[in-house]
Amino acid sequence: MKYSAVLFDLDGTLLDSLEGIARAMNAALAEQGWATHPTSAYATMVGNGIEEMVERASGWQRVDEETMKKLVSSYRRHYNIFWAQHSPPYPGIEELLDFLEKKNIARAVLSNKRDDFCQTMVAHYFPRVRFAEVRGVLPGIAQKPDPGGALAIAESMAVAPESVLYLGDTDVDMQTACAAKMFAGGVAWGFRSVEELKASGARKIFNHPRDVIAFLS
Repeated sequence: MKYSAVLFDLDGTLLDSLEGIARAMNAALAEQGWATHPTSAYATMVGNGIEEMVERASGWQRVDEETMKKLVSSYRRHYNIFWAQHSPPYPGIEELLDFLEKKNIARAVLSNKRDDFCQTMVAHYFPRVRFAEVRGVLPGIAQKPDPGGALAIAESMAVAPESVLYLGDTDVDMQTACAAKMFAGGVAWGFRSVEELKASGARKIFNHPRDVIAFLS
């Protein structure tokens, strides 16, 4: 099968951003006088959007609307400071992106991170890469695992969904890929386990970005 495009998740796939997320969320929790968590604990808290992460980080205690707004606002304020210091691309990612450019394989990003952060981070870390589209969470538009965003990106690139290799590191990503009829590629270098990726529909596991190059060569 020849793939015309690769659709990347952002956190845990392109960027090793867990420490920045953890630092920002812990700072927000500390402002409320709540317990914080080790960075590793956030690997299972992220992926479903910021409100879900807040719920998980709070220990699933009842978070009323006002407290949720405070925590989300605080998180974003702190994340605006931490992300640039603690979200480097994974080893081999730039090599993979260069390969895709040379092979004329389109590249795009779909994230459950708020769109403005998504746009800023991609522009910061990959200034030379020509992504066909970069899309985060936008008001009124369903986020992953709803396949709408992935399908809209495929349409904007003028490629059939089945010719898109979707790379992600969580169950949400694999569910999105399967729902969109894209090839679900699970990345073992990200936040979640290989077992989770396989159970969620991953058709192939990639242990390193160079494995993706070999797969597409």
